[in-house]
Amino acid sequence: MKKTKQRAREITQAQKQKRQEKAEEVLPSRPVCLDRKVTVRLDVDRFDQLEDYARREGFTVSLIVRHLLCRFLEDQRRLEGRRS
Repeated sequence: MKKTKQRAREITQAQKQKRQEKAEEVLPSRPVCLDRKVTVRLDVDRFDQLEDYARREGFTVSLIVRHLLCRFLEDQRRLEGRRS
């Protein structure tokens, strides 16, 4: 029984480390002032999916939305650069 609990603790620590590494990939490398707000309206099913994913991965919904928005804007910038 002790081994099982210890193994569970090790897995939990490994998961926390993995989530931290993921967060570091997502978060900007320099401090950012997040003083502007945007409201996003989603249907109940999409919001539930997003919230479930965030909880499972150890992120906030806001962090996921910011990350996806940044990726979208970077992709748009790259596409515009190709058109020029």
